[in-house]
This record gives sequence, structure tokens and C-alpha cells, in this order.
Amino acid sequence: MAVTTMRGRLDEEDIKRLVRATDPDDRATSAHKICRRIAAGSLTDSDREAAREILDYIMADAAETVRRALAVTLKNSPQLPHDLALRLIDDVESIAVPVLESSPVLTDDDLIRIVEGGVESKQVSIARRQSVTTRVVRAITERGSEKAVATVAANDGAQFDRSAYASALRRWGKSAAVTDGFIARSHIPVDVAEKMVALVSDAALKRLATRR
Repeated sequence: MAVTTMRGRLDEEDIKRLVRATDPDDRATSAHKICRRIAAGSLTDSDREAAREILDYIMADAAETVRRALAVTLKNSPQLPHDLALRLIDDVESIAVPVLESSPVLTDDDLIRIVEGGVESKQVSIARRQSVTTRVVRAITERGSEKAVATVAANDGAQFDRSAYASALRRWGKSAAVTDGFIARSHIPVDVAEKMVALVSDAALKRLATRR
């Protein structure tokens, strides 16, 4: 197999162990080491071609722990090929969530597709991203679960426009989790705060008044 011929920054012993090991935990350990070297971004051109081959090999592994090793190790890396990122976010929750929450290679369209898929754990992971664009926020407030909307409401890195505020309050205005999320934000528009006055509990109203 060609993957066993990789050289340079990719350790040949790890690659052989990945290919030959029968224990999924051993393969996962090797996959983690290989992906960590790929994430470092210091591969030669020939190693980069081989790296793609080994990533495909890891993705084809039937063991969830092996694919998760790839997802967790490359979740923050721009070295993760976009098409592999798409396969990861369509995988089971333990593999998809780290990539959805952190990967810089995912586009707004990729994230919106997942939001519209309706899986709450995946929606919440997107709502937790360090930066969530207005388009994605709108998708979450219009299609997301209560937990996803509450999460994005509390995320100061989420870019709300008036449409997103309106859809969140229309759908979940009576949810303490959602209104508490908005109260926790560093800033909300005055008119949004005024609309919330009629929706929140007395205790939440006191917090809102204190913060605003």
C-alpha cells in the first residue's frame, strides 16, 4: 500500500501501525500522531500528497475512535481538506461536533445545511463557534432548537441583526434559557431589551435592568 511509503515529517512506523494494527485504539493513536504532524503544516509537496492519501485511509476506517482521532486533531487546522471536513460533519455526533464547533475550513453554506438538518447537538456546536456570521445566526434562530437558540443568544461572537433577534423572540421569547442568553450578551439593542421586558420573569427583569 502506498501509504506505507510516506517519508519526511510523517513517521513511517506510525503509518505501518495504522495500516497493520488490529486494535482500533492502536490505530487511533497512530492516526492522532500522523494528523498532529499534518496539522503542523511543515510537509514537503510529496508528503502533502501522501498525507491526503492517509487521511482518506483514516476516514474509511470502520472504527469510530479512529475517525474521531482525525476530527479532534485537525478540528482547528486549515490543513483539513474541505471535502473531508464535509464528511466529518455528516458523521456521528462524537466526530461531527468538534469539527462543527471549531473548523476554519467550513463555509456558511456548510453550517447552514447542518442547522437545517435539525440535529440539536450539531446545531448547538455551531452556535458555540468563536464567530458566527449573521447568515448562520439567522438560520439558527429560524430553524434551531431552543437549546441552540439559547446558546447562540449568549455567544458574543454571534452576529445578530434585527431579523435574527425578531425570529428568536418570536419562536422562543417565553424560554428563560433564550432570554437569559440575551441578557448575558455584552450588548443588545434598546428596542430588543424593551420587547424582552414583557417576556422575562421578575428575576430576569432585574438582571436585565442591572445590565442595561
